[in-house]
Amino acid sequence: MNILQCIILGIVQGATEFLPVSSSGHLLLAYRIMGIPNDLSYTLSLHIATLAAVFVAMRKEILALIKRPICKQTSLILLTSLPTAIIAAIVYFLDVDLSSLLGIGFAVTALMLLFSADLKGKKDISVGSALIIGLTQGLAVTPGLSRSGSTISMSRILGIEREKSITYSFLVSVPVIIGSFLTDALKGGFSFSPYMLAGCASAFFTGLLALKFMLKLFDNPKAFVIYLTSLSALVTLNDLFFKMF
Repeated sequence: MNILQCIILGIVQGATEFLPVSSSGHLLLAYRIMGIPNDLSYTLSLHIATLAAVFVAMRKEILALIKRPICKQTSLILLTSLPTAIIAAIVYFLDVDLSSLLGIGFAVTALMLLFSADLKGKKDISVGSALIIGLTQGLAVTPGLSRSGSTISMSRILGIEREKSITYSFLVSVPVIIGSFLTDALKGGFSFSPYMLAGCASAFFTGLLALKFMLKLFDNPKAFVIYLTSLSALVTLNDLFFKMF
């Protein structure tokens, strides 16, 4: 990859990581359109960059958890991470290629957003809902199935109010990203280059910008439904007939 491609991928990652549109699906699509192979190491480094954006934007919440590691919130995050880790491990060790499901993943995300768009809720996150959210997050290993979109939608379906759903979705992303990075690094598959640094910087700053406007953007989830439905149709038609990317 050249430096321009690295920066473009960084912008794609930063702009889509915190929106309910699937950053992994958009990265896969960007790799395909630019005609370059999917670089797992670089993709993981971009996730670390947007994870850094989460730490900056949510530093108060994260510092509170660090100061009180044994609390209900920490326990719930660990419970959510458990089914996610099990599903991710199964897919990882079986070496399952899910890239052909990209169009379907976008469509499922659109359906979940549509179904949960007008739901109201005032419930707190319970043990049961934490496990269900974790299961949903695990299924988001499917390209096109948005991790944030599916976890926020499932939280809304379970009766959890919007702001809590969004905050919790970002918090539970932390162990997932760290776990993915460490797994790849320990297997010796991680590499880095100066070009990647430029891409990571673009992902970090774009991610901060996306986080800043996330709550306002999520006021109109039906706009994302239209976008994802159109994108799903485009990808599916291309894969079946046109083979342009």
